[in-house]
Amino acid sequence: MYVIFKNPDYYTRVPEIKISAELNERQKKIIWYLAEHKKIKREEYARICKCTEITAKRDLNKLVEKKILKRIGRTGKYTYYVLIFNGSSNGSSNGSSNGSSNGSSNGSSNG
Repeated sequence: MYVIFKNPDYYTRVPEIKISAELNERQKKIIWYLAEHKKIKREEYARICKCTEITAKRDLNKLVEKKILKRIGRTGKYTYYVLIFNGSSNGSSNGSSNGSSNGSSNGSSNG
């Protein structure tokens, strides 16, 4: 299911997000921002919301915990955040499945 956000210029399809008292105004603002820009870094969040980077980090981590955003990258300046669409994100994954790989046990015996 999707929520259609009506922008003055066009309509944007984004995932259904329960925007309630659980999200603060900065977080809601960034969800709107991500509907158009697709990704955001912590520094951008701080600049757009006029808050410190510590507050930006805390807000972004809460959105990740709520499964609204996905963090791409572990730490540092190359880390960014994307909206999660239907259980997946529109960014590349960061190798979170270490260990098993799909279909790797096919034809491994020599006779």
